[in-house]
Amino acid sequence: MSLEKKEMMECPYCKKLGEFTKWESINTVLNPDAKAALISGELFAFKCPHCEKVSPVSYELLYHDMPKQLMIHFVMSEKSAEEAMKSFKEMTEGKLSKLPQLSQAKFTFRIVSSMNELREKAFVFDMNLDDRVIELMKVMLVTQLRNEVPDKLPFNIYLDLRNNEPETFLVEYTDGTWGNINVPHGTYNRVKDMFIKPQDDGRNEYFVNGKWAFDFLQKNLPQE
Repeated sequence: MSLEKKEMMECPYCKKLGEFTKWESINTVLNPDAKAALISGELFAFKCPHCEKVSPVSYELLYHDMPKQLMIHFVMSEKSAEEAMKSFKEMTEGKLSKLPQLSQAKFTFRIVSSMNELREKAFVFDMNLDDRVIELMKVMLVTQLRNEVPDKLPFNIYLDLRNNEPETFLVEYTDGTWGNINVPHGTYNRVKDMFIKPQDDGRNEYFVNGKWAFDFLQKNLPQE
């Protein structure tokens, strides 16, 4: 089920009111257009009907891709994260008797804490990629950038959603500037073969992010 509600928002520029649609949940089968708008970022952009300026709007949302058996919950508080974990655990353990189609399915569950993380995760799974590999690649790239450009520390790094191959990443630096970094063709497959075991589907790794990748590499890279 997809749930949406319309709200009146005040434009931060002209201070006039305009209507904005917030989605509580998105089912990609029922609302494929909403899925595309989520990945593009349009779903989190309020365009003022008066001055036509665009401002970002962040709100919690559950993304549900039934064909891929995927659920991603974007949360904005510790309490919401705990509730999402509890709900996902109940689904994993088959306790949702009212939703047998969910209880019986082998879903992949993820929890993210920013709209850009949500957009990236939705895109990654839509491209049939493993988000764990993408996060491992990002940690490796951050280490590389810190060595190559020590005067510009990376703050955030995201997969470029405009490309169909996982070979370009966008980097936000601590000084507010942006750049991009390319990786050689085939890097994704090499990282996957090196670290991800075929029998490990990672379905219940609720938080797959930079911290997860850093901890994973600490445990799995040989110590000098």
